[in-house]
Amino acid sequence: IGRLMTVVLTVVMVFGGFQFAPLRFNVLPAQATQITINGDLFNLTGQYGPSPSVVWVSDTTGYAFYIDDTTDTPAYKKTTNSGASWGGEVELGTDQDWMDIAVWYDQWTPGDTSGTYIYMVAHETAGTNDDDVYFKRLDTASDTLSPTGTTWTKIGDNTVDMVYASGGSPSIIKSTDNKLYALWFWGDATASYKVYSAADVGGSSWSDTGFSMAGGIDHGQIFPLSGGDVMIVVHDTSATDLVSMVYDASAPTWDGSWTTIDSSFAYHTTYDVAWGGALNKNTGDIYVVGNNDPATSGGDIETYWYDESGRSWSTNTNVYTDIGTAGLGGAVAIDQQNGDLYAFYLRGTVASSMSVYYKKSTTGGSTWGSEQGPVSSSAGNYIYVRAGSVTPYKIFATWYDSANADMLGVNFTDTSALDIAEVRMMLFWDGTLITMPAGWSSVSNDATDIFYQKFPRGNSAYGPWGGADTHTPTATPGTITDNLSLSISQSGTTVAGDQHTHSWSATASSKSLLPSYRELQVVQYDSGMPSTLPQNIIAMFDATVPTGWTRYSAQDNTFVRGGPDGETTGGSNTAHDHDITLTGGTVTSGGAVGGTTGPPFTGAAAAHNHTGSGTSTTGNHVPIHVEVIMGKKDSTGAIPANLVAMFTADPGSAWTVSSGSSQTFNRRYLEAQSSYTADGSGGASSHSHTVSDITTGGASSSAGFDMPAPPPGVTIAVDDHTHSAPVTIADTDNLPTYVDTVIAKSKPYKPGSKNWRWFDAEDVADPNTTNGGETTTGDALSDEDNDSTSTPPSSTRIVYPGNAIKLRVVVGEANGVGATDVKYKLQFDTSTSFTGATDVEAQGGNTVAWRYYNGANVTDDDAIVNVRLTNNSPTAGRHNEDSGTGAGSGSTFDPAASTNYEHEFTIQRNPGVIVAPGTTYYFRLQYMENSAAAGGSWATVSKDSNNSYPALTTSAATDLEMATAPADVYLGAYTKGGGGTLSYPFEAGEEFVFWDKRGNQTSYTVSVGSMSMPKSGGGDTIPGTDITWKSTTTVLNGSFASSKTDMTGQTGATLDADRNAYTGPGSTYINGKGGFYFLPTIDLADLESRTVGDYSGTLTITII
Repeated sequence: IGRLMTVVLTVVMVFGGFQFAPLRFNVLPAQATQITINGDLFNLTGQYGPSPSVVWVSDTTGYAFYIDDTTDTPAYKKTTNSGASWGGEVELGTDQDWMDIAVWYDQWTPGDTSGTYIYMVAHETAGTNDDDVYFKRLDTASDTLSPTGTTWTKIGDNTVDMVYASGGSPSIIKSTDNKLYALWFWGDATASYKVYSAADVGGSSWSDTGFSMAGGIDHGQIFPLSGGDVMIVVHDTSATDLVSMVYDASAPTWDGSWTTIDSSFAYHTTYDVAWGGALNKNTGDIYVVGNNDPATSGGDIETYWYDESGRSWSTNTNVYTDIGTAGLGGAVAIDQQNGDLYAFYLRGTVASSMSVYYKKSTTGGSTWGSEQGPVSSSAGNYIYVRAGSVTPYKIFATWYDSANADMLGVNFTDTSALDIAEVRMMLFWDGTLITMPAGWSSVSNDATDIFYQKFPRGNSAYGPWGGADTHTPTATPGTITDNLSLSISQSGTTVAGDQHTHSWSATASSKSLLPSYRELQVVQYDSGMPSTLPQNIIAMFDATVPTGWTRYSAQDNTFVRGGPDGETTGGSNTAHDHDITLTGGTVTSGGAVGGTTGPPFTGAAAAHNHTGSGTSTTGNHVPIHVEVIMGKKDSTGAIPANLVAMFTADPGSAWTVSSGSSQTFNRRYLEAQSSYTADGSGGASSHSHTVSDITTGGASSSAGFDMPAPPPGVTIAVDDHTHSAPVTIADTDNLPTYVDTVIAKSKPYKPGSKNWRWFDAEDVADPNTTNGGETTTGDALSDEDNDSTSTPPSSTRIVYPGNAIKLRVVVGEANGVGATDVKYKLQFDTSTSFTGATDVEAQGGNTVAWRYYNGANVTDDDAIVNVRLTNNSPTAGRHNEDSGTGAGSGSTFDPAASTNYEHEFTIQRNPGVIVAPGTTYYFRLQYMENSAAAGGSWATVSKDSNNSYPALTTSAATDLEMATAPADVYLGAYTKGGGGTLSYPFEAGEEFVFWDKRGNQTSYTVSVGSMSMPKSGGGDTIPGTDITWKSTTTVLNGSFASSKTDMTGQTGATLDADRNAYTGPGSTYINGKGGFYFLPTIDLADLESRTVGDYSGTLTITII
């Protein structure tokens, strides 16, 4: 009977989400794969040298320099994959029998954090008595050379042949005052070194500094010191000692004698370079590691330390005592992040089977760990090892295989793997609290720590450091004016003194660059990013410190400097001046006298000089800075929003970096104040001084003129005189000693509402068993039977006074930040702009249109939503029946970062509040962090752009409405002989829905019209007397807490006439008012007597 109809209901609820990929750390193993950089190295001892030959400009990009044997030219190769492979060779010169090459990189010089130049110095031996030293520069930003191509700039001429066997290695550095210095071998086996300098980094013009060392074939290395000074370390092979000498750039003179580092440092004619040094850019200290007697019984691998602050040498603990005949050269590398020393050395069978080993010291060479290695993949006839470049990125050891003329290397360790690539948070700690919090370590407690007595400064990368705590600006005298008066008559001849000049020099006194500071310990989290912060940790904020923190006023009005405690103060923000001293040397021009009347004669001024002094105007040395608010954590807890912290690298999506180029903290120091100011008052990037003309004192001795005639031998005394001298002082950068660090601010917890769904499930804990449909667009409900394949009538969003309804909403998190004790509440408005947003009021309230509802069989407010909509996904949120905060009322919900939660709200259309009929209300969420302590404030949950706001419409006092059922319903098939009666209960998707939207307490009736079912094609009919209506009020369901109390229904009546299915009472306001749906049941009787065929009819439901 009838025709087949299939109704398929598929309800799919999809909650948006994403996967958070963990940070990937590329920590390279210590025993990495050995790499051949060049397989045709110049195979001679002259290739060896203690100075660096490899430069790393990032953790992936490096340059290796060498002399190629095939082309007999300097060359380099470049890697862009951390040394795993090296590109093609770039030739740097023509065949001139080049001998050795050494390099220096801009950022190896203390104070330089952005330079891109590599400076090269190399010897050639092609000429006769003209074996010279040359300079070239590579800009790593573009890989351009200066001079271009294979051309080099000559530094100096050698006066004799420096044949290959003579050895002698060059070295080059850029000083802290941006001058270049080249140490180069001059002469033959009986001569030694010279040091030339270039006034600028272009290196176009070089001059002799006056240094010359005689005595044989020596290897040396040059280092920059503070104040523009430089130091050379030389292995004096004739005296078999290791010595040093300092050049005072302000004088400018070299020390009068050598400083002996080790008086017993033997020389081996075959293995003549057995040492190498490295600069700790952080402290300015220099370390040298070397074998004091290579390939000889009793030889040791020793460590020497130059303390820059005291300018003195010490001998530290041996790396290896009595390595003896098995040992060759050593070299040292410094982890610029933490000051750890790595001593590399060669050990094995000399001339055949040597390997590279290392030991590590975390105590500045006072103690050494156990031997590690070999770092080399295989043994060979290795001659020397180099490792001394200054880099914040890598420790990359290289060595030379004499048997195969190979330059070998290994990425021994990536220093950034610990301190840069693995992001670590840094905050502050008051050292007077003594006990360091668990999981945190000080990086400013002693002289080997990177922040020891240094100011944190914001920048785009961590690790570069520089600056100086004092400064001595360059003072330059201008044009000197004579104040000379002479007019003496002698034998009828009047003479007059000529104007004259002296060789003038000016110096300025040294003054502090330290602003007013207070030291705090800089502490670093040991394992990357902490999930909580310990009690008493100190952090920065750009607004009022949050709940749970106390403003740390002890730091106010001072700059933050790293140190071992929280008490040491110093410096000053008061502008300073400089004392200027002017000295005039010998008379350089003028000074003659001549006759103005009488016989002509001439004379010369007697030797004399002058001195003078003055004081400059004041200059402000306070560095450019940000004024921050310091806060101390009251107790252990989560990282709050808007906390400003320091990091070793970009901390990721949960933080906003503020120290990159053109950002607030870029190249700015930190000063604590009671309020935040991005551009701190009184700061400047540099300062200047002016000096009034200085009038010198009188001549230091007689300035008389010796005039031979007339009369002979008579000296005419010149009036004592002075000179007026203008002096200028160079500007000085306001850069007290600093360490650059990445500065970022924690993003706030950022919840966002996503998918949502209304339910007629106010008294049910599991919404999956109830009615409704999810939405992301606009209509809040689908058909009451969950039939998402049909178009939901707009009236299904209609709610009536007293109706209760449940909202499920997914709340995600967009900033990758978790939160603590988050409470949610609902607000409503008639516009999505929410300009008149009103809180849903507490249960039982009677002042606004919507109030919370206490659903039966549902646990209390803040209970966990144990049953979610689709396979218990996403993560369970909380059930909400109020918006209370504080102890016992707030929430204990701690949402995790980047996680979707499903929350639930149960609300009721307030029956005691009259609102305009047909009014559409939109709902949004607000949240409060730390709600259990009522310590936060309410903020709005943003709406995902792919979703709409949940909306409901109040009933309009207009009419009764009925929603249509599906056009066709398949009642099933009947086989004759089955008894003659078929009972059919309607199924999901076949229900009828009706609403009383009048609100006038008038009764109504839902009637079932009479019907019959004729046979298709005619010939038979199932009459109404054989069709029985059997639906009672048990199949009637109220939507959204619509009550069916007192509603009546008629059952067992045949449909040969209209029948009253349900009657709504008119005696009460609530009962019978609202929305209802029912699934009817009908019986078809006496089918045994019917003719076989398809029967159909129309069931009509009317509300009146």
